[in-house]
Amino acid sequence: MELGTSHYMATPEHFLWHTREADDAGNVAEFLSAVIVDEKSVWDYNRGVVSEDGLTKQSGPAPKEPLRPIYPIDGVHVADNPAVILDGEWVGNQQRLAAEDFLAFAVTEQGQQVVKASGYRTIQGDLDAGVAGTGRYPGTLQPLPLPKSEILTAMQDSFPEVRKRARALFLLDVSESMVQEPGLTKLQRAKDAVLKALDHFVGEDEIGLAAFSQVGDGPLTPGIVSPVAPLSTNKEDLIAKLNDLKAVDATPLFEAVGRFAGDQAKEYKDTFINTIVLLSDGKNDTTHPGDLGGLSEQLSHQNHSTPVLVFTLAYGPDADVPTLKEIARASGAHYYDATDPSRLEGVLGELVTSF
Repeated sequence: MELGTSHYMATPEHFLWHTREADDAGNVAEFLSAVIVDEKSVWDYNRGVVSEDGLTKQSGPAPKEPLRPIYPIDGVHVADNPAVILDGEWVGNQQRLAAEDFLAFAVTEQGQQVVKASGYRTIQGDLDAGVAGTGRYPGTLQPLPLPKSEILTAMQDSFPEVRKRARALFLLDVSESMVQEPGLTKLQRAKDAVLKALDHFVGEDEIGLAAFSQVGDGPLTPGIVSPVAPLSTNKEDLIAKLNDLKAVDATPLFEAVGRFAGDQAKEYKDTFINTIVLLSDGKNDTTHPGDLGGLSEQLSHQNHSTPVLVFTLAYGPDADVPTLKEIARASGAHYYDATDPSRLEGVLGELVTSF
C-alpha cells in the first residue's frame, strides 16, 4: 500500500491546496488519484474553500472537477469531537458556568442546526441538504468500531518501518547574504536545522547534500558535496560536509534547481519518493539570469514520468517567495515559509514529514 504513495504531507489540507492548483491548471487528474480526508474537507473543497497552511481558509469559486467521495462498503471510522469541562484550580467559576451553558446549547435543536450548517452530521447523523449535495455525502454511514488503543499505538509505531522510503537531496543556498548578519548567521541556522532534520530518516533512506553559489562568470559552486546514498553509509560524510560549507557570492537559483532536478530525474527510483529540499534566502542573482518559465516547464515535464518534488523553503525576509512558490508548484510539491529565521528548525521539521 505504501509503495503506491506519491508523497506524504503534513495535513490533508496541503494535498487539497495542491489539488485545487492542479484543477485551476486543468490537470487535476495528473496530480491526484486518491487521498484520505474527512467529509467536511470534501464539502469545503467542492464549494471552493481551501487552506495552504492547514489553518487559514481561503474562499474562491467552486473547482471545475469536484471531489467524489468513496466510502468503503465495509464501513468507515467516524471522528468524534468530545467536549469536557476541565477540572483545574485555574478554571474560574464564570468560566465553568459558561462552559456548561455551551455544552447544554450544543445538544439543543438550535445548536445542532449550527453543526449541520457547518458541514457536519448531527448527533443523530442528520445532514443539511445543501451540504450533502455539495459534499456528495451519502444519507447514512456504516460506522466501524474504533481500534483498541494498543492497536493504534502499534500502527503508529510501525509507520517508520512501512512508509515509502525517501530519496532526498538537501540543496542549500550558500550565497554571501547567508552570513551577513551578526551573531548566529542564517547559514549556521540552516546547518543546524538540516542536521536535526536527519533524525527523521532511517538507514534505508537515500540522502544527499548539495549547495550553490557562484563567483562572477564562474561555474556553480560547490555543487554536490555529499552524493545521494543510503543514510546508513553516508551520514557521517554528509554531516562533515554540511559543517564545512562556507558562503561564496552570487545566487544562481534557476541554474541550481534545473541542474539538480534533472540529475535526480535521471537517477529516478519509483520505489522511493524522489525529492529536493531547497533552502534559499534570496532571489536568482547571477550573470547568467536564466528563465523561471523554462525551469517551471522542465519541472512540470519531469513530473509526468520521473517526478522530482522540489519542496522550497523561503529562509529570511529577503527570500523570493513568489519564485519559490512557483518552483514548488511546478514540481507538484509544497512551499514552506521560514521568512522568520527563528522558525526554520520547526518549519523544516514539518517539511520532511512529506517524504
